[in-house]
Amino acid sequence: MSPPDREGQSGEPPSETGPSGETESVISADQESLTSQYAAAYGRPYYSAGNIFLPFDETEQRRLDSLHRLLRVCLDGELTVVARIMWMDRIEVVDIGTGTGRWAVEMAARYPGATIIGMDIAPIQARLVPENVRFEIADVETPWGIEPGTVDFIQVRALAGMIRDWPALAAQAFEKLKPGGLFEITDIRGKVLDFDGKFGEDEITPNLTKLFQQMAANVGTIFDPAPRLPGWLHDEAFEKVAQQTEIIPLGRWPRDKKLRAREKLATAMVLPWFRTYICST
Repeated sequence: MSPPDREGQSGEPPSETGPSGETESVISADQESLTSQYAAAYGRPYYSAGNIFLPFDETEQRRLDSLHRLLRVCLDGELTVVARIMWMDRIEVVDIGTGTGRWAVEMAARYPGATIIGMDIAPIQARLVPENVRFEIADVETPWGIEPGTVDFIQVRALAGMIRDWPALAAQAFEKLKPGGLFEITDIRGKVLDFDGKFGEDEITPNLTKLFQQMAANVGTIFDPAPRLPGWLHDEAFEKVAQQTEIIPLGRWPRDKKLRAREKLATAMVLPWFRTYICST
């Protein structure tokens, strides 16, 4: 079963097919009410309501694209750790917190039989996209306009420090998934560890981590939800919960070719994120 037709909900016309199988993506939402909540601070645009404290200007979009490339390198070029999805023919996929929409677009190109819906609070997605992609502007912590039991795969990526209620988000994902559906959460933990042996594997920036944790708490979010995610997923009756951890180097210490590639992308992504996080909170 496919997700319901949202034309009646959004008031937007259906997308029109463009050249080379691309469409003008229909971005559906009550955009007037959402855009009224955008504001400028520190010379950058923000979503002023709620707890979204990162901007959505071109600088932030470049950072998000760097993050996307970094995560692909960490996954050896793949878009997801869910190998099962490669064997499914026509699937319904929802990308929660789609950002610039790059993952959704690349996923649609990889799996042309899939229907991809990307959801985000910021209207920063490309408009000319593959015909099996659509974007919706929405607060992902509000009810999604998707029928229960209609989705094969839901992805949440890079929302640490942004979500007030992770159990509620997991519950909504569980409700929307078909029996046997898949739910993947991918993020970077805000912990800096030492692997050279000088400090063992203890965190080497505990004060910085505590500062970020307090900043997130001030807006009602959790800076590092990763340790608690398995428990929350089990509480919502998810089965076969598993975690995969990858090393992302900071600094030019790696000798391994793969780790060096990760380090270059991490530097392009992490330092702007630190500056933005501190200024915004």
